[in-house]
Amino acid sequence: MKKLVVFFAAIAMIFGVCGVSEATLISFLYEDGFENIDNSTGWSTDDAMLDLGVTSFSVLSEFGRVSSEGSADPSYLTQRGTRGLGIASGKEKDEVDRINYKEKLVITFNDPVFFHSVYLRSLFEETYNDQTFSEKARVNFFLGGIHLTSTLFDVYGSQTIGTGVGEVAIYPNLIADQVRFVIPDGGDETWALYSDFAVAKLEVESVPEPATMLLLGSGLLGLAGLRRKFKKS
Repeated sequence: MKKLVVFFAAIAMIFGVCGVSEATLISFLYEDGFENIDNSTGWSTDDAMLDLGVTSFSVLSEFGRVSSEGSADPSYLTQRGTRGLGIASGKEKDEVDRINYKEKLVITFNDPVFFHSVYLRSLFEETYNDQTFSEKARVNFFLGGIHLTSTLFDVYGSQTIGTGVGEVAIYPNLIADQVRFVIPDGGDETWALYSDFAVAKLEVESVPEPATMLLLGSGLLGLAGLRRKFKKS
C-alpha cells in the first residue's frame, strides 16, 4: 500500500511540475486586445495603418523585444489592428517586404522558450504582369545566434476577405531565443519581389529552469525504480 502511495505521489509531482509553465499568447491584433505587449497605448484598433515611430518595443514585461531591421535608417515599425506588425521602409508601409530594403522583423527573448504557433497575415495569391503567384514568407529560428530551422509560409488567401491568414504550428520541443520574419531570397522571381506580410501573433512557453528539470528527471527515475520493484513483488 505504501508503495502505491509513493507511486501516485510521484506522478502528481511530475504533472505538477509540467503544469507550472503554460503557453502564452503575444498578439499585435485588436481582436485579441494586444496580449502581453508592454506599451499598450497608441495601437491601431481598425484597418488603418499606424506608424509606431519606434524601431523596437518590449513584450512580456521586458522578457522579450520586438525590433525591425532594414537598410533604411530608421526602419520604423508599423501596425494595423486587423493584420499586425510591419515595417515602414519598404514597398508596403504596413508590412514586411523585401524590395529595396530587405526588411526583417525580429523577436528576441532573454532566455530560450518553446515555440507553439506563429500567425502571419496578408499573404495572398497575386497577379502581376499576367503572372499569378502565391506570396511567401519565411520564419527563421535561432538559439544563441545559431540558426536552428526555418518554416516557409506559402499561403493562398482571398483578397475579397482581406486577411490572408496563415498559421503554422511549431513542434513543442523546438526551443529558441529568437525568431526572424523575412521574405525568402528568390532572386528576381515575381513572388520574391512582391511578397509582403504582417506578423499577427505567436504563442510561446517558458522553458523550466535547470533545477526544475532536475526535479522532473529525479521523479521519472523514481517512477522507473518503483516500476521495477512492483514487477519483482
